Amino acid sequence: DRSSTISSLHAYASSLGALALRPGDTLVELGAGTGYGAALASELVGPEGRVLAIESTADLAARASRLLAHYPQTTVVAADAFDTARWRGATKVLASFAVRALPETFLDALGEGGLLVIPLGDEAQQRLTRVTRLATGIELEPGPCVRYVMGRAPAASPPLDP
Repeated sequence: DRSSTISSLHAYASSLGALALRPGDTLVELGAGTGYGAALASELVGPEGRVLAIESTADLAARASRLLAHYPQTTVVAADAFDTARWRGATKVLASFAVRALPETFLDALGEGGLLVIPLGDEAQQRLTRVTRLATGIELEPGPCVRYVMGRAPAASPPLDP
């Protein structure tokens, strides 16, 4: 898929660091592509952890599944990351695509105390942003500048301006 890329390898270190992944954690990666981020996360969460890698493009999901087969803690599904029913309640979520504005549906799906790391911005300027869902509301922490492919959000996904 020409619209998919692993162009910000350094951003995985920032993203996974912002999520503070530890052995035994569970991570959901949205827009997993061929599984590079899921492989890194699988190493960090170890065999007692879990990684759910969601990729909307079926051939990329199939390739990721083959490449990640030696990680029994990792599951790859071909699905729309914007269909939050698959990951509702998750507390550590990594979006490997950019969005112009934070989808409210993502906030609704994120479990209380949960962390979402997502590139926010347009094609020209994006900030890797850590989103924390607190009992009192949402906290946004802009991080480094990055450049990811833009997410293919469905038209029905309402945005929340940060």
